[in-house]
Amino acid sequence: MIRLALAFFLGILIGAWEIATRPFLPSLAMIQPLLAVVILMLIGSGRSRALAMALGGALLMDLYTFGVFDFSILRWFLLVYALDLLLQHVLTNRSLFAALALTFAARSFEQGSAWIMTHSTSENLWVLFLFDGILVTFGFLVLAFLTKRLSASLYRSSRAPDLRYERS
Repeated sequence: MIRLALAFFLGILIGAWEIATRPFLPSLAMIQPLLAVVILMLIGSGRSRALAMALGGALLMDLYTFGVFDFSILRWFLLVYALDLLLQHVLTNRSLFAALALTFAARSFEQGSAWIMTHSTSENLWVLFLFDGILVTFGFLVLAFLTKRLSASLYRSSRAPDLRYERS
């Protein structure tokens, strides 16, 4: 229970960072780390902590959104469940490739649902994809180094190559 509360609080902190930096950064430097951290939490810890983090960040974003209420909580709730289904049934090996594929799917879903709700998306979507890829790659490699639950390669085979040499 304490870990869920910590994940929720971390989501609030990341959501506050996104809200605080959005008006001051130019559109090319707009980094939105909540998505990358939720993906890493989903891969590394599971759905409940990723959901707590996403809902914490989305709650704060909804509270500070002026004008159109875009239902960030609902979008992030559906996003985490869709990513969890994708992770459990399609991308099952928890490799860097799976993390990057989840990142692409998540940003596409997030931007598509934002467009449906508010009829607006980010101007530089390719920059968001680039920053998300860099953040997820760096975070994934750190998690793979610190824990042994993740595969730090792009390809994961069920059979390890035989790297022994033969003596003559």
